[in-house]
Amino acid sequence: MVEYFYTSIALIDINVHTSTSLTETEVDLNIFPDATELLQTYDGGVDVSCDLIFLRNGPIGSFSAGFDGSIDSDEEQDLVWAQTGRAKVVNRVNWCNGPPPGDARGCSGGVSIVVERAPSSIEGVLWAHEYGHHWGLWLPISGGHEDDSNRLGYEDIVSTARQVTLSECNIMRN
Repeated sequence: MVEYFYTSIALIDINVHTSTSLTETEVDLNIFPDATELLQTYDGGVDVSCDLIFLRNGPIGSFSAGFDGSIDSDEEQDLVWAQTGRAKVVNRVNWCNGPPPGDARGCSGGVSIVVERAPSSIEGVLWAHEYGHHWGLWLPISGGHEDDSNRLGYEDIVSTARQVTLSECNIMRN
């Protein structure tokens, strides 16, 4: 049996908190190419080359939502979720349905993802990881984060976290 794969495109509209800086150039030339490359590159083990391309959908918008850009409570998290866009960028994610364990850099709710700015070496990993959460991957109800630091579903955002299984790829390409 021959399997035919087609390129899937993740069109992501972005809104940034007014206290946070993110340019279209940074997204288009760094973050989204890095997220795309890490998914499309076979890195050994259980990894597959996942044919998914991240693209920005329209200009980057902004929001203030009446808080300082650091999510520290359910109320502030709800303010961010209420903003338009599939992705929201804030100064700090200190709350994701409660205080997150460790050094969280993002959060995902069924409708969108929230990320903070991260070092360029891991920003593409962060966006791809949260995009996977957006589709239900690595959530507590589905078994939680991975223990292997080479897997994109690893609990921390690290540069080695690049591997996705065929099943995970298919879910993200939904």
